Amino acid sequence: MNTNKALNIASAIAGFAGTALMYCGTFGLVASGAYMNTALLAETKKANDRRQLLQRSGLLLLTVSFFLQGVAQFTPE
Repeated sequence: MNTNKALNIASAIAGFAGTALMYCGTFGLVASGAYMNTALLAETKKANDRRQLLQRSGLLLLTVSFFLQGVAQFTPE
């Protein structure tokens, strides 16, 4: 296996993982209500923070996959 193929495989894996993470984090953020108690607000914030983390991690992996694909494109065989 040459470097070009290895980079393409790594790019595909990173892209797939990033897309899966973004899918898991795409459900809408829960709005905090005006009359929520402190415990419920903390739970809502925790869930929203987790969704944001999934979205950001997925976007980072997707960016890495594009970078790897660009490197693979210009790597001599």
